[in-house]
Amino acid sequence: MKFSTYSPAELKKPAQIQKTGDYRIQYLAFSAPENEQNTPVMFLGGAFQSFSSFRNEVEQVLPECPVILADMPSQGSNDQLAPELEMDDFADLIADFLRAQNVSKVKLMGVSYGSAMATLFAAKYPEMIDRLLLSGITCFRRDSLITLLEDSLQLLDAGDMDAFATSAVCSLINHNRIEDTQISATYRRLLWRQIARLNDNERQRYAQNTRRLLRFKGFDRFPECDTLIATGEYDNFTLPQENAAVARQCRNARLAIIHN
Repeated sequence: MKFSTYSPAELKKPAQIQKTGDYRIQYLAFSAPENEQNTPVMFLGGAFQSFSSFRNEVEQVLPECPVILADMPSQGSNDQLAPELEMDDFADLIADFLRAQNVSKVKLMGVSYGSAMATLFAAKYPEMIDRLLLSGITCFRRDSLITLLEDSLQLLDAGDMDAFATSAVCSLINHNRIEDTQISATYRRLLWRQIARLNDNERQRYAQNTRRLLRFKGFDRFPECDTLIATGEYDNFTLPQENAAVARQCRNARLAIIHN
């Protein structure tokens, strides 16, 4: 893989594209010359995230390891619609991407939606994973979460973007613990505005990704590599006990609960 020199401005530049069959994967790759031979850290994000969302994490990791930011079809800023893909298919897409880039092994970080992709990849391709960091992981079968996702699709189909954005913000942020988490009103307004202003392609991708999650029946195997699962103490979207339940299924996992 060819790595570039990092600067914050690079995160906003057009991504590189790797074609894999009918699908395209968008990516950016950075490294410092002194650590280019180290195993890279690959980031997989969640809904409403872009490469710029990982600026702080990239800057933390780069002194030690190369970094790969990747958006699979319909994920992040990748606008390719792919309603036919199932969750399990993303494990193969990640593997195909890494092989095409001559990357034999990665350290993988998956957040929210990306955590499911990362878990499936690590379980299916143990020879390609060095270690794994997950945040916001769940088996996706909690009745209240399913209802929440189904309701969001109804609001989206009705074109009620104000209500859709309000529902999303209320789901992603624990408003009962605002004093503890100190998530500002400004941040909440900006998140609401971002979601309310999704364009047609972004709305279609959200619907496809959500329906894909609703079809997903859960994991039938779990990673065996060194795994750290971290979540917020007051996460009310993917509950701490759900993250813990996944950690218990992994052979070499630790759970970290982040205070407040």
